[in-house]
Amino acid sequence: MTNISDIKIGEQIEWKFGLITRYVYRASEDLFEIDETCGGWISCIVDLKTMIELHKGEIDLLSLDWK
Repeated sequence: MTNISDIKIGEQIEWKFGLITRYVYRASEDLFEIDETCGGWISCIVDLKTMIELHKGEIDLLSLDWK
């Protein structure tokens, strides 16, 4: 994945994580939306701190509040 700080506000990137491609949209300086379309369409909103922890592998995607 691209460096998180390189994602511009309003930009969406593809994030290949394991076998699944997710889409990361930077909504603001501190908020990101992660979309997954593998088994339907689910999304979650995370802040910059959480996004950095996800990128480093410090927290698991399964721990997020998917809707």
